[in-house]
Amino acid sequence: MKTRIVQIGMCTADLPRSIRRYCEAFGFRDAGGRMMWGARSARIQQIGDDSNAALWWLVGAQAFFNLEFFHHTLPRQRPLPVDWLPNTLGWVRWGIAVSDFDAALARLENFAIPTSQLMRIDGLRRTCFRDPDIGVVVEVMEDVAAIPGSSASGGPVALPRVAYATLSVPDLAAARSFYVEALEMAPVSTTLHTLDMEALWGLAGAKREVLVLDGDGVFLELVQYIDPPGRRRLDPRLSDQGMMNIAVGYRERPAIDRAIARAVAGGCTVNAPLADTEPTATYVTDPLGNSLEMIFIPSRLDADYGLAPRPPAYR
Repeated sequence: MKTRIVQIGMCTADLPRSIRRYCEAFGFRDAGGRMMWGARSARIQQIGDDSNAALWWLVGAQAFFNLEFFHHTLPRQRPLPVDWLPNTLGWVRWGIAVSDFDAALARLENFAIPTSQLMRIDGLRRTCFRDPDIGVVVEVMEDVAAIPGSSASGGPVALPRVAYATLSVPDLAAARSFYVEALEMAPVSTTLHTLDMEALWGLAGAKREVLVLDGDGVFLELVQYIDPPGRRRLDPRLSDQGMMNIAVGYRERPAIDRAIARAVAGGCTVNAPLADTEPTATYVTDPLGNSLEMIFIPSRLDADYGLAPRPPAYR
């Protein structure tokens, strides 16, 4: 069984507006949400002794995958630093593939969100925008199924797909060691972005090294920026505005237990032990200091945990 990326987690300054934007502009579907509070969630996210947060889920074309949006009021969310750049160390970028590229751009324009220049890669158009409420770069691309090496499958063509998530790292060899050897994500020969595409997010002329890994339908792109080098944020918290992490998911409890054991052997730390429940999840910190969620959800519980769309009557 492949290691599967099942979620991208983000912290937004405006939760309702973010949900509306990704539903109306791109066609993601409402999958519900909930309130979170207390010491355990604070411990899992390493944000103190207590916490209050609202979260919401959206789903697209991919099975066993969702987008997760948080807004914390304890501790209060802090904005991204004003000097944040798309090569800042940590989770910095993710990509959406849509079947109707022109319609998606027109709807973004209705939200008064400017996009970058257009580029074509293998005949497919690409652009991006800086999300005004989350702060990170979001790429919009045509038809992920046409990207060489894509293993995405399932779901109606009209729904959007999440193509990849990007992690900026200070040491690509160390990142490879953890994500390939400990997390068992296989390298692929897919080229998601050519050098000239760095101009899309304001890094024209950047020098970098890249490794693309197979997340079983969503790629993980590891990037080490050589020039300009990525800088680490000072005193980051997972409750801060920005891209929090990705999650890798499992359908059986023994699988996640084995995966956490491999991750610990590979140098990561576990924020809190897994609860003896279905489902169960925890956050871990990789050897380079990045957050990663590991989650076990039996398929029968998908609708209860944001992995299936809610009926229209709930909207």
